[in-house]
Amino acid sequence: MEKRVVDRQLPDDLVEHTDSDDSDNWEKGKEEFPEGGRGWLVIFGTFLMMFITYGLINTFGIYQSLYETEFPDAQPSVISLVGSLQPTVLYLASPLVGPMTDVMGIRYCLLIASVIMVVAFMLMSISTKLWHLFLTQGVLYGLGAGIAFFTAMSVPSEWFKRKRSIVFGITSCGATIGSVIWPFVLHGLVEKIGLAWTNRVIGFMYIPLSALAIWGAKSRLPREKRKSFWPKWGVLKDWRFVTISIAYGIAMFGLFAPLFYITTYAHRIGVRKNIADNILTILNACTLVGRTLPLQLADMFGRLNVLIPCMFFIGVLPLALWLPANNEGMLITFAALFGAATGSCSASFPPTLGQLFGMKDNESRLMIFYLISVPGSFAGSSIASALIPAHSNTTEGFDSLIIFCSVIFLATTTMLLILRLTYSTKLKVFI
Repeated sequence: MEKRVVDRQLPDDLVEHTDSDDSDNWEKGKEEFPEGGRGWLVIFGTFLMMFITYGLINTFGIYQSLYETEFPDAQPSVISLVGSLQPTVLYLASPLVGPMTDVMGIRYCLLIASVIMVVAFMLMSISTKLWHLFLTQGVLYGLGAGIAFFTAMSVPSEWFKRKRSIVFGITSCGATIGSVIWPFVLHGLVEKIGLAWTNRVIGFMYIPLSALAIWGAKSRLPREKRKSFWPKWGVLKDWRFVTISIAYGIAMFGLFAPLFYITTYAHRIGVRKNIADNILTILNACTLVGRTLPLQLADMFGRLNVLIPCMFFIGVLPLALWLPANNEGMLITFAALFGAATGSCSASFPPTLGQLFGMKDNESRLMIFYLISVPGSFAGSSIASALIPAHSNTTEGFDSLIIFCSVIFLATTTMLLILRLTYSTKLKVFI
């Protein structure tokens, strides 16, 4: 159905990129895909890896609030660098995964990643200075999470073809559910046993969770021999790919600031403690809606067609709801809608790349795509937090932070819209 619509309505250059023949040629000669069976255990394992990697990274706002109390002399912008290092190192780890899986296989890579993450938590528990956390929580945990994330995400496509969009939505929900559960775990444990022992307990929890994930993960196809450690830089000759990659890189400058500072903002406007402590959980829980429904709409109307209004919505929301928010009702509404919108965008970018550029050299495209996002992942939250005065108990500076985030997302929307218009100026075209 989708192929018929594309062939009838799209210009020739877009049909070349989105036609399913590219995927068929890429997989030519391989056996039929199981589309289930043992593959569902693979999805279970991948889901768990998303739960313990991005699920925890997305809750750094809780750590941010705890560290501001733990290290009262430290600037919030400096503390936020710990959280920024996690996704930064995660993305930087992407070039390591291909060669590692070629040499050791999927399960050994996941085992190494799991050991690194557990060790990181144990070292976090004895960290007494902020720079210790840069190394343990930022670099070491980020490295383990990066190896686990990219290794796990490479496996489901070997088991599913027709159901890949659904499967991608299911596995990405692991990050959503993790970002809902981990804040409760953190708050509950910190109040009872303190931060140090909380990190130790989480480290111990990672052992059975990782073991289950590794048990579920299984590679089905033989690994192709890699000719080079580096991605195929030739994909950068496609200016459209460069455009969407830069757009995503720009978006990353604004993505983590709300996640890191919405809890602090809630406390400063006098929201009830139980609501303020769980406002990030509400935001993360609502990403579940964004990771499911928009993917179905994208299959019907085109990934880029759905991605653009979602990104525009993200840009408008902070100005419309967060900027004037002075009570818990408005802040909860913002958190819920922002979570749903950001969930849709984070889940839509990878399928959009596959649709626009085909599966040939897709691994190289994804690697470069995520590497381009590194500057925004690292510096975005620090730039935003620099707008907030240190050691303040008011919302001073948050107006500037909110406007900064909105400008970032609206700039991303503009780039995506320009990209969309280069394919077709017609509205009812599957792109």
